[in-house]
Amino acid sequence: MARHCTGDAIKMGEAIGAATIDLEWVQVHPTGLVKPDDPDAK
Repeated sequence: MARHCTGDAIKMGEAIGAATIDLEWVQVHPTGLVKPDDPDAK
C-alpha cells in the first residue's frame, strides 16, 4: 500500500464518535494513488 494511504480520515471520524464496520473490506482505488517519482503520471 502507498505510504500516503494511512487511514487518517477513519481515525478522525472515530475520534468524534463515528461508527466503523467491516474495515477488513476497505477498497483503495488505484486511481487515487500517486506515483511519487512521476506525480503527473496517468
